[in-house]
Amino acid sequence: MDFKVLMNTKEYDFLRTNDRLGDRIMLLGLGGSSLEMKHLVE
Repeated sequence: MDFKVLMNTKEYDFLRTNDRLGDRIMLLGLGGSSLEMKHLVE
């Protein structure tokens, strides 16, 4: 996944348009999780 492209989407506009954030972001951490479904056979 290209995070530069992701950051330029509408969902992340607030990072560029919020007056309180502006150019004050030094570090932006991205995280997530994936769920792996395991089927147990008894």
